[in-house]
Amino acid sequence: MTETPDPSITPTNPGARSSMPIPPWSSLDASARMVAGAGIAVVALALIGAILGAWSSTAFTILLLVTGLIGAGLAWFGGSPALRDQPIPLPAIESIAALIAAVLSVVALIELLFDLDQLDGIGDFLGAVIVVATAAAAVAFLIGTTRRDPATRAAATTRERATMLAVGGFALVLVGWAVNVSLGYWNLDPGVVTLALVSLALGLVLVAPRIHPSLAWLGAAVAALALLIGFGLWGSLMSQGNEIELSVIDIGAMLLTFVGIVLLGVGAVLAGLPTVTAPAENAQPPAGPLPPDDDGAV
Repeated sequence: MTETPDPSITPTNPGARSSMPIPPWSSLDASARMVAGAGIAVVALALIGAILGAWSSTAFTILLLVTGLIGAGLAWFGGSPALRDQPIPLPAIESIAALIAAVLSVVALIELLFDLDQLDGIGDFLGAVIVVATAAAAVAFLIGTTRRDPATRAAATTRERATMLAVGGFALVLVGWAVNVSLGYWNLDPGVVTLALVSLALGLVLVAPRIHPSLAWLGAAVAALALLIGFGLWGSLMSQGNEIELSVIDIGAMLLTFVGIVLLGVGAVLAGLPTVTAPAENAQPPAGPLPPDDDGAV
C-alpha cells in the first residue's frame, strides 16, 4: 500500500537537489578554469601588492580587486542555474573586466621597467616581483576570456568603421600613457581612472551588437567622462609648465591620449546609430510570370 504524503509537511530545503550554489572545480571546462584561476591570482596579488606598498594608487588596487572578483566569480559560478540563463552573456562581462585588469597591470609593468632605479618606492625587489606577476596573471586572465568569449574577440577584429575607430582610438590612448609613464611627466597614478574608463568604453562598444545598441551610447558617455578627466590633467600639466620646462614628449603624449579618446567616442557613437541597409544595385526582377493587375491583365 502506498502512503499519500501529507501536503502540510514541506521539505526543509526545497530545491537543494535542483541547484548547486558552488560548482565543483572539476566541473569547469579548461577556459573557465583559466579565467577563474587567473582572476583569483589577480585578486591575491593585488592584496599582497597593497600590503607591500607596490601600488601607490588606491583606485588601482580597488579596480584590480573588483575586476578579478567579477571575472573569477562569473567564470566559476556562470554554469549554475541561477546565472546560466541570464539575458546578458556572462563571458562578455568577463571580457570587459579582464581588459581593464590587463591594461592597468601592463602599464604598471611598463612604468616599472623604466623606474628600476626607484624600487624603494614600490616595496623593493619583492614589490617589483609582485608587479611582474600581476601583469602576467592579468594577461592570462584576458587570454582566457578571449577563449570563452570568441564573439567579443571577433568584434575587435572586424572591419566595420565604428569598431575600427574605437579600437584605434583605444590603442592611441594606451600608447600615450605608455609614453607618459616611461618617458613623460606623469606616472601611472593620475591615469588609472582614465585607462579604466577607456577600457570600459571599448568593451561596451564591442559587446553592444549582440546585446543592445544602447551599450555603445553608454560607451560614448564613458569616453566623454575620460575626456573630461584628461582636460583636468592637461590643466595640471600646463600649470606645472610654469615651474618646470616641459618636453615635447610630455605634451605630445597627452595630445595623443586626447586624440585617442575622441576617436573612441566617435566610434562608440557610430556603433550606437541604427544600421541602414542600402538597396542592392542592379537588382534583377523575380523570375517567372508577372502577377496580374487589378483588371486581370498580365
